[in-house]
Amino acid sequence: MSESHFETLWEAGEELAAKTESGDLKTLVSHIIGELHKLEQDNSEVSQAETLGSILFELCAISNLLNINVYTALKYYIEQSKIDNFG
Repeated sequence: MSESHFETLWEAGEELAAKTESGDLKTLVSHIIGELHKLEQDNSEVSQAETLGSILFELCAISNLLNINVYTALKYYIEQSKIDNFG
């Protein structure tokens, strides 16, 4: 895959997740939790990158399942964090 904008990559992740039937919300969250535990225990940079990729893919599946615009969600959270942390 050639380099592209993150949004395009995210949408490709959502499309693939929809085709692979990644599971329900509870299953996806459980998998992410397991991957986070794996991430904190692993010291290999390559393995950490693969684990983070898996987590991001599961988040693609969740955003697709819940029909959430992740750009808007992240933008809102960043703006709220700026207000909360910097007034």
